[in-house]
Amino acid sequence: MTSQAASSLLCSSRCLASALRNWSSPVAAFQCAINAAFSAQAQAATAASDAPSTSGRGGAAAAAAPRAGPKAPSGSTTKKSPTSSSSSSSPRQTPSTSSSTSAAALAAAASHLAPCRLSQYVHTVLHRELMLKLGPRGWDQVPRLVAVEARVRASETHLATEEVDKWELLLYSLALETLTGRTPTFTPPANSKNSATRAAGVFLRLDARSDPDAVYGFLEKLVHVVLPNQVGFAGLPPPTLVGPPPGDKAAAAAAARAAANDHRRAPLRPHATEFRVSNLLQYPDFEQNFWLFEQLGGMRVRLVMEGASAADCGLLLSGLSLPVLTGAAAEAALAELAQEALRRGRTAA
Repeated sequence: MTSQAASSLLCSSRCLASALRNWSSPVAAFQCAINAAFSAQAQAATAASDAPSTSGRGGAAAAAAPRAGPKAPSGSTTKKSPTSSSSSSSPRQTPSTSSSTSAAALAAAASHLAPCRLSQYVHTVLHRELMLKLGPRGWDQVPRLVAVEARVRASETHLATEEVDKWELLLYSLALETLTGRTPTFTPPANSKNSATRAAGVFLRLDARSDPDAVYGFLEKLVHVVLPNQVGFAGLPPPTLVGPPPGDKAAAAAAARAAANDHRRAPLRPHATEFRVSNLLQYPDFEQNFWLFEQLGGMRVRLVMEGASAADCGLLLSGLSLPVLTGAAAEAALAELAQEALRRGRTAA
């Protein structure tokens, strides 16, 4: 063991001893624990740098040995200048500093504060590829994801009723919170005066502008874990243009004003697609706790996008590794969504 490794162990022991003495002061104990951890990192880096080189070039100590100067005659001693000693000791401090920096970077990347990988891919790769493929006149004309909505209706669960008590939907609320990391809300019933205690389902909307990590983290779970385990899942229905709700004059007026103020040659318009996840029990967290989530069924996911056309939004979905249906399968999926919307409208009326 080298002298620097021994000093690192001594520093670690001293820091831990100081942490035990300052147990009544949590801040001081925490600082000493950090110093001990970095001392251990310095010890590992020193051991790696002092190890014999397999390339035949030798380590840092072997490289510094020939530059020590001419050998002094026997019986005489030579004094080292302060400049040479400081210059020779500075390279040995580099491995510990670099190892501490790399350890801090790895810890930050592994923490919950690190951005989602899919979010990094979208902002660094996908947007550039869309610009090269579509050739827009500006960056603001590239199709983008606006929001992701997840919904569990009471009528599509084992309860099989339109309105239930809120406590009966707590299991599904917990499932959505597990998948997204955000707390969902209860959907108010359509024809009920007891909205304080009854609900028609649970609903959650994630905004890609204000909370991108939650949006792309949820999509990453869908793309790589949930959807590959769904039996019979072929793809998403093609995106369709989203208009104001029928009968809502305020929304129609707001959409007209936004279209009039948009002077771009190809303005971005809202598009959406919706699909159903039939079995959530294939998700590992639910599968490991099957005794708790045994009654869990599926959910509906709606993706809201902005794009100049439905084809541009389809390219965005393909870039997110979400397959889009085409041909007769796409027409059948769109017809099923239209029938579901019509049935929902009748229920609300």
